Amino acid sequence: MPLEDPTDPIVREALAAPSAQRALRAAHAQAHDALASNEAPGHSALQAARRRAQAEERPYLATNESLARAEALVADCVALFRDLRFDEGIARARRDPGWERDPDARMHVAIGLQYQRRYDEARAEYAAAASLSPSASFQATCVANMGAAWYEQGEFDRALEHFERSLEVDPLNEFGLMGALAVACERRDVEEVVRLAARVRERWPAWRERTVIVQLLTTDRSYRFLRKAPGLFERAFGVGLDALLAG
Repeated sequence: MPLEDPTDPIVREALAAPSAQRALRAAHAQAHDALASNEAPGHSALQAARRRAQAEERPYLATNESLARAEALVADCVALFRDLRFDEGIARARRDPGWERDPDARMHVAIGLQYQRRYDEARAEYAAAASLSPSASFQATCVANMGAAWYEQGEFDRALEHFERSLEVDPLNEFGLMGALAVACERRDVEEVVRLAARVRERWPAWRERTVIVQLLTTDRSYRFLRKAPGLFERAFGVGLDALLAG
């Protein structure tokens, strides 16, 4: 079922949701900052290289002018969010010409709202962004970010539903995979942790070179079960935690 279909229960729920209440924590902040850099290619909303590759299926970025405007939007919003200037970042995205019809602008409005603990509003914006883009990768990332909002609220069943939905849209979506792994860690489900770690390794054979993955696995609280269970990290990723940290 396409994400823009209003009968999709996940999209319908997000679009109908009232104001939200809680904060986006370190995992999303780390992922957003790292994925906005050239060290972590692959995020269609934040990475210019992927944006160029998708220009044909995203006609609003088909010209040099529109591409430059999109890159400026991303750079400005990332800088403002990093400085905790969330209202300004949201306002910057909404100042872009035609922002209501621009999935990148709606995505960044959603990110700002999520930082402000306005989770339900953020999910509605992610759903709107997904409905505006024909890119399966972009849609999957929006759905995974909706799941991240549920995860931060401690709603792990709802979070996993969204992470799995994102993987149906794009089976190798990085946010969906890492989000599902975080839920498995929260549930202390060893076999699921190992299974999902295998998918991460399959997706990125050189995963040890991906800054965002290494940072999340080694420092983020969501993955502490993976780090603390004896031998689990090495079983899951084929390398011990100490060896990974040693480079």
